[in-house]
Formats: sequence, structure tokens, C-alpha cells
Amino acid sequence: MSNTRSRKTFEFGPDDRLIGAITDPPQRRATIGAVIAEMGMAETRVARRLASLGIVTLQIREREKPADWEAEKAGLNAMWAQNFRAALELLREQRGIERFIFMGNCGRGSVAFRIALDDPRVIGLILSNPHISPALTIRESYARRLLSPASWKQLLTGKANLGYHLPNVRLLAMSLFKRAARISEQALIDRSGHNQDATMPDRFDQRVRDLLRRGVKVLMAFSENDAGLTYFRKLYGQSFQRLKAMPGLSIKLLSTETHIPSHDAAAASALVSMVDRWAHDSGFDTLPSIRDSNSHATSPADRPVEPVSG
Repeated sequence: MSNTRSRKTFEFGPDDRLIGAITDPPQRRATIGAVIAEMGMAETRVARRLASLGIVTLQIREREKPADWEAEKAGLNAMWAQNFRAALELLREQRGIERFIFMGNCGRGSVAFRIALDDPRVIGLILSNPHISPALTIRESYARRLLSPASWKQLLTGKANLGYHLPNVRLLAMSLFKRAARISEQALIDRSGHNQDATMPDRFDQRVRDLLRRGVKVLMAFSENDAGLTYFRKLYGQSFQRLKAMPGLSIKLLSTETHIPSHDAAAASALVSMVDRWAHDSGFDTLPSIRDSNSHATSPADRPVEPVSG
């Protein structure tokens, strides 16, 4: 295990709403900083691995969670865009960092991607299961439900949440007949009412190509059967294979069905290994890598940071 330094949590950001934890490299001053959204097992292990390569890392999470998911969706982009930028400024002020890597899962990853499009200080992105608008994957979602015994059991026993599904009926119909009715994907997204800024942007291939031309290195890791992976394959078809071959873009598959890698120890280990190889290939490592003797073991330092009261 690498002898990285600093794991104490602290509060910062607007109204001190963020909890942060910095992991410093074991030797010499870092010239690259990584901002990592959340503090689960996968994020903590990635933070330590990057620090072992000479990158100072700052994990962040919100001190208080929204009361409900709808409230979080409504403000996800605005809040997390501020969170990433506050973390970036903290590393710049306290560590003199001017080049940054952003890491996020799901909507956090999508927000990080959008920030990178406009901020030249971002030189690397680690995106796990980046969030795609549910409007674009609704057919695949309900196809899986139709083949799921658990979903049928919920329906037949009266435990299905009809309040959740009924608003989707019109959206599903629009998706099924969009070609015949000449309904655009943007119209589907508008109809869904979902926060568009918390999803990956349209024309992803053009936008990621712009990032790569700027020198940004991008790692995308998808869980098996993730809706985002299905969408990318469907949208780009054969060009998705060419997209994967673009220099600077790495697209990997995690052998898990969980959407959150931190919920699966093996997936967390696999993600750490992917990040390690990506950092080496991208030239981000400034110190020799010190690999874990047992990549699947969870040491006390790898466990999620405990919440801070107050």
C-alpha cells in the first residue's frame, strides 16, 4: 500500500456545504490535481492510487443530501458544477495546482464532462456510467423490465409503483414511434422534463473529439448492460468502434451490473486498475506506481470516509 498523506475531512465551499478529503503524494510537490466526486470505496481507492502516482487528489461530497431524489435532479447540474469549481479553486489556492483531472459517476460524470468542454485547465476525465437522459433509453429500460421476473412479480402482487410508470407511457409511445412521427431526440428530452444539463450533451462524438484535440485524456468505464453503454452503441453503431479507437479516449467495460462501482468490491478494484493504466498511458504519473498486494482487499484506508456531523 502506498504511503500517501492526509485523509482528514474538512468543510469548504459555498456555505460550507461540501465535505472534502485531500490525499497528497508521498514524495515531491504535485503538479496535477484530481477532483473526485463522492467518497465511496471506489472513489477512495482511486484517490489513493492517483496520489501514489504523484497526483494530489481532493474527494468531495455534499454535507447534506437532498430530502428527495426529485429535488436532487432539479438542481444537480447547478450544484455540482459549483462543487467541482469550488474544489478546483481550493486545490489551486492551497496546492498551486493549475491542471486538473475530474472524476464522477453517473450525473456527476456528465457534469464534469460539460465543465471540461469550457475549462482548459481540465486535462483529464474519468467518467463511470455517465448519465444519459432517460428519455433516450426508455425503450431499452422497459424491454428489460418485460423480461424481468422480479418486475412481473411486483406487478402481479400490486407492488409496482404505478405513479412512477404512468407518466412514462406517453414518452414511451413517442420513443417507439419517433421515426414514423418524425420526433427528434431533443423533443423526447424536452418531454421528459429531466434536467438536461445533468446528462451527457448531444453530438458527443464531435464534443469529445474537440476535447481530444485539445489534449484532454478521457476514460469512460461502463457497467455491463448500463443504459448509457446501450445508447452509445445504438447511436453510433459501427462508428462507436472508431470512437473507441480515437487517441486519448479509452472506453472500458466493468464486469458488474451495479450502476455504482463502490457497491461492488470487485468492480471497484477493476476501476482502480483501469485508472492506473490510463494514468500511465496518458503520461500523468510522476511517481512510480505502488500496486496493492491484494487488489480485492479493502483496507481501513480504502473504506468510504465517514460522514462528518454538523
